Amino acid sequence: MPNKSRRDGANASVVAVASTSATAHVSGSATRLPPSIYVIGVVSMLNDIATEMVTPLIPILLATVLASGPLVLGLVEGLANAVACAVQIVAGRFSDARGGRRKPFAVTGYLVSNIVRPLLGFASAWPHVVLIRALDRVGKGIRNAPRDALIVDLAPADKRVGHSVFIARSTILVPLAARCWALL
Repeated sequence: MPNKSRRDGANASVVAVASTSATAHVSGSATRLPPSIYVIGVVSMLNDIATEMVTPLIPILLATVLASGPLVLGLVEGLANAVACAVQIVAGRFSDARGGRRKPFAVTGYLVSNIVRPLLGFASAWPHVVLIRALDRVGKGIRNAPRDALIVDLAPADKRVGHSVFIARSTILVPLAARCWALL
């Protein structure tokens, strides 16, 4: 059941999850996660692997090919993170205001990142890297908050806490998998 109102914040979600979890344990019913959550997880994992494969190459690109210094690397990553945070706030609020229509935001965010990221190979000056990296993080900002809210909307109330633990573990395992994949 989608959460139409987000004004109450996290406290209402915690109360709702706690009360439905208690009900689920009493009734003994085991609910399964919808297949959509697994699809979102696989797409997110593949995108994270792609990001983790490209990100370590940016300092090498800047230092060797484009002959830039550490100041430029700091500018690239600092601006990219600032853009991602700002866009994430706006996209989350906008997806909530659109009546819970979150999928278009998530899909758009993944498309932007995956279209822009390969353009790093064509960068001929450090300002190109700044622009491409910032646009890549715009995609991250567009998708993250709506994607997480979509997962919460799709998950049965008694599985929301377990899902959060799964997401936390995957944020550790995905970079490791990406580096192993890159070594192949």
